[in-house]
Amino acid sequence: MKKILIITLLAIGLTLPAQAAIISYDVLSGDSGVSYSHFNTSFSRIYDEFNGSISSANILNDSLDEADFADAINPRVRTDENIGDYTYTGMLPVTSTDLTSNISAGTSYVNGYRIVTDATSKTYTASVDTWVYIDQNGAFQYSEVATGAAQPTTPSNSLLLAQVVCDGDNITSVVDKRTTTPPGLRIYQDLILGAVISRDITTATTINIGKGTIDFGSGIALRRNTLTADIVFTSTGRGGLDTGSLAQGYYAIWAVPDDANATNYEGVASTSFSATSLSITGERLIGWCYAPTSSAISPDSVGGYKGLGSSQPNISRFQDKTTVSTTSTTYTDLLEIKFYSSGRPVLINSDLAVNNSGASGMYAVISVDTIGYDSSERGFFTGGGSATVPAGTMSPSAIINVGKGQHSIKIRWRVAGNTGYIFGKTVTVQEL
Repeated sequence: MKKILIITLLAIGLTLPAQAAIISYDVLSGDSGVSYSHFNTSFSRIYDEFNGSISSANILNDSLDEADFADAINPRVRTDENIGDYTYTGMLPVTSTDLTSNISAGTSYVNGYRIVTDATSKTYTASVDTWVYIDQNGAFQYSEVATGAAQPTTPSNSLLLAQVVCDGDNITSVVDKRTTTPPGLRIYQDLILGAVISRDITTATTINIGKGTIDFGSGIALRRNTLTADIVFTSTGRGGLDTGSLAQGYYAIWAVPDDANATNYEGVASTSFSATSLSITGERLIGWCYAPTSSAISPDSVGGYKGLGSSQPNISRFQDKTTVSTTSTTYTDLLEIKFYSSGRPVLINSDLAVNNSGASGMYAVISVDTIGYDSSERGFFTGGGSATVPAGTMSPSAIINVGKGQHSIKIRWRVAGNTGYIFGKTVTVQEL
């Protein structure tokens, strides 16, 4: 009977999974070693370990795998939910003078699995675009499409890495499509880094959204662009106006998640500052611009929306070298800047090069939405001057809480007598 108990005890210990390998017992050399003391000691070692005494000391190193954890405590599930799929380093193909090149060694996270690969050689098919992915099992996946064709659907359980473009016998270019920032990592909600908005230098009907990172909120989280996204006001839909055609007035600049992939963002312009007519899930107001005519957007009146703590600048600047004159002894408009404020205080600075034809003073003041700010008034006095050469400067400035919305900011001026001249003017409006 004792032999049967001991054999049964050892069988239980040896058939238990990970713990069986490290539960020790005293080896018997004969029947004389069988005793109640030996039985109790051996049984207690198993009993204690499986009834509350399991610790790192009695679990083999590297013996637990992801499948050993319930989802409620699984670190892989937690990592996937809170960080998302991204490439930590490497895993990028390179160009080549033939059709074969290496995908660099690297590390990616796919569905919470940490995937590590060595440098991997790949021979590509000539005259097609090959889209490269890494899957959760650590295998590279490839989708081939015609040259210049639309991006294919990402295979299941895979992460996009690159687009490889080949001609008849070379790898001509590699477009980096990696997500290198954890898309689910919430640094803080409403994050915008970069994504600076400006009017295109050469095309007066195009707005550029610079590369950057935008948080689109729950379910979408971070999107990152490594290239400029354009909004073309002569087209409609994503990358254009939400509806209609360019007309004089203010436009809201919206960022929307790119529908072609899970990595990038696009832009849409709308006359509405509350929502686009496209009703795209996650759309986010990120800036504004002003079109003085139906054929051009002002290069001066364009900026970022800072209402949620964006790092984008919201600055308008007017500069002109044209000489103007006045004999008016009451304030008249010198210049006007259109500006959209998120509701923060606005700093207005100006610099006017002036002179007066006689021994009279000149004055300039800031006006916002027809309200004059007398405290900003600056004067200049001369004993008789030139109509062609400036003799000094006037620099009215102010910090004003103008309120959220569209604003008309003006510099107004007058003379005490004779003729006043302004030879150049620079005005900057900046939301703080």
